[in-house]
Amino acid sequence: MVRFEIFCKTLDNLEEINRISPPYDVVVTAGLCSLFVQCFEQSWQAMKECLSWMGEREADTASPKQIVKLSHEAGLIHDESGWMKAMEERKLEIYSFNREVADTMINDTRSLFLPLFLALKKELAKRYEG
Repeated sequence: MVRFEIFCKTLDNLEEINRISPPYDVVVTAGLCSLFVQCFEQSWQAMKECLSWMGEREADTASPKQIVKLSHEAGLIHDESGWMKAMEERKLEIYSFNREVADTMINDTRSLFLPLFLALKKELAKRYEG
């Protein structure tokens, strides 16, 4: 459950900075983009940890893409396409100096990715408690 706890802390940070309203200065923009990426990285690691805990041996050596697919099959996540979009968008962080890229990442985080992360947190907590 170590990865799950780290994911929860990262998600808390993302939620906190997400409460800041636009217009964003460069520090908040960079923070939002960076925390989205960190949260995604911790989320798939938390999925991997849970899948292994559930006995899914394939998870031990799986890539992030495979973990997302396995998590969908196991019912940990429900919007596989949204998670795939997040996985692809995280690669754009190196271009977040470009305001258009950063704004897209921030808007997608607010409208799509944050709800995905929150649903995952709820599902993982339920699995570990039950």
